[in-house]
Amino acid sequence: MEPKKYRKSKTDYTDWGHHVKQVTRHKRQEAPVEDANKPPPLEIELDPLTAQGVYANLAVITHTEAEFVLDFIFVAPNQTKAKARSRIIVTPLQAKRFMAALAESIRGYEKRFSAGQSPPAAGSSSPESS
Repeated sequence: MEPKKYRKSKTDYTDWGHHVKQVTRHKRQEAPVEDANKPPPLEIELDPLTAQGVYANLAVITHTEAEFVLDFIFVAPNQTKAKARSRIIVTPLQAKRFMAALAESIRGYEKRFSAGQSPPAAGSSSPESS
C-alpha cells in the first residue's frame, strides 16, 4: 500500500493507514546572523595576462624599516645574467601575514603530496639578501 503524504502548515504527514502516521515538523530557518565585525568577502579579479602568472625560480628579499621588497627572478641554466620578472613591495605586517599563509600552504602541500625536498642549506649559492 502506498502511503498518503500531505503537508499542513509546517508539518509533513505520511499516512500509512491503520491509524499509523509519521509526522515531520519543520523548524523555521533563521537567517544567519552576520557578524558585525566580519568584513564582506573580497572579490578578486584577474585579467587574462595576470592570470597566466610569471615563472620565477629565485626570490631576492630586501627590507627597509618601512617595507619589504620581494624580487622574483628567472635564472636560466648556465647563464650569468638573470632578469627580475616581478617586484612586490609590502609592509612588515603584510610580509608576516604572507609568511604565515605560505607556511600554512606548504604544510597542506606536504600533507597531501609528501614532505618534498628540503630547501638548500644556508650559505649555498642562492643569492638571497636580508
